[in-house]
Amino acid sequence: MKTVVSTYYLNKIDSLAFDFANARAQSFPKRFQKKVFNSAYQVFQNISLYLYLRLNKATLDKTNFKFNHIYSKDLKKFSCKLYHKIIQILSENNVIKVNNHYFHGEPTISFSKSYLIHKDIFYSIDESKRKLKYQLKEIEIPEKIIKILNVKSVNNEDDSIDTQKKLNRFNRGNQPKDEVSKIRYYYNQLQYDENKLNEYCDKDDFLYNYNKRRLLRLNQQPKFIKGRFYHPFHEFSKNFRETVLTFEGEKIKEIFDISASDMHMLAKYLEQNDDIPLKELIEFQNDVKNDFRKKFGVRKDGKCTSQVKKAFKVYLNLKKDRYDNFRYNSIASKIDEYFKENYPHIREYIKETDDIWQISMNEEFKIMSDRMVSELEKHGIKSLTCHDAIYVKESVQVPNIKKMFYQNLDLISDRTSKMLEL
Repeated sequence: MKTVVSTYYLNKIDSLAFDFANARAQSFPKRFQKKVFNSAYQVFQNISLYLYLRLNKATLDKTNFKFNHIYSKDLKKFSCKLYHKIIQILSENNVIKVNNHYFHGEPTISFSKSYLIHKDIFYSIDESKRKLKYQLKEIEIPEKIIKILNVKSVNNEDDSIDTQKKLNRFNRGNQPKDEVSKIRYYYNQLQYDENKLNEYCDKDDFLYNYNKRRLLRLNQQPKFIKGRFYHPFHEFSKNFRETVLTFEGEKIKEIFDISASDMHMLAKYLEQNDDIPLKELIEFQNDVKNDFRKKFGVRKDGKCTSQVKKAFKVYLNLKKDRYDNFRYNSIASKIDEYFKENYPHIREYIKETDDIWQISMNEEFKIMSDRMVSELEKHGIKSLTCHDAIYVKESVQVPNIKKMFYQNLDLISDRTSKMLEL
């Protein structure tokens, strides 16, 4: 199986692999040095290529640690002795970034870390494009990497038939739970355009097979886990969905996604909390609607920066003892000061609550995958939700979708303002 890799990345890795293998070989007697060099060089190359494919092509989001967990048992398959040192060298040379934590924030049997390709790599690749020096090299992926990534070829009919048989068995035992069985959903009716898939993958065998294996699972029923639907549809990027996927013979498009979804859902959920003064809650809800995150950093297009978005997510999900120990002048510390000054009761609730992410997910499902889907259905529009986003067929026009969202969210601040108007 072949793939294409940036020559900048390959050259960077080749230099590091040579130095690593040479240093390791020197520590052995001369008669073993050539064998040790070749072995160490190959291991370094394999791990580096594996990370490039796993974190750049085989990922939902190449910029988010949350989507890029790699278990140590997978890295050990390359070399139990050398992978630690190789990861350290790649990190020290700004090839990757490493984030230590447990999978999904919970202890698991096998410890994992999360990784990203370092921003310096992407910057250098972008610079080479700007200077018209960008080059790609087609390479054959070693069988070991294909096996670890579990991306075997699906070009032949036998593989497709085998996959379909497995899906049929899976679907029979994976019906949705009672609490969501009445909701109309169409994930398993999605299809894909083979020609668009080929264009998207641009003759990259790895990318084609990686995506094709997931596409062959489109007709499975969605899983319902902890307040959310999960389906192969959710595993693709927005660009991939709108380019390759089809529904009832048409391409699909995203018509709405919630800006600051977790903040909106928290604002709604807090209506159940009698300890928060009504005036404070209404002001907070209005602040959320106006996206007060922009006060802490804004881009040229008027949206808040990615650093601010990340800081808010961190702020909402910290352990309670961390709220009194923010790094001076950090974005999170500024957010905390803002809450202390404007929303002290809400700050106390955030500080004392460990599962805000779960609360937000549950509220998000009620609004998006229940009320919004049902509302659109009343207008004769079939829709699919991707957590906080809504997709419909390309030909469908949905006027005032943002207004429809706030009507279904039904914040007390909106109800109060309507009463004042009357």
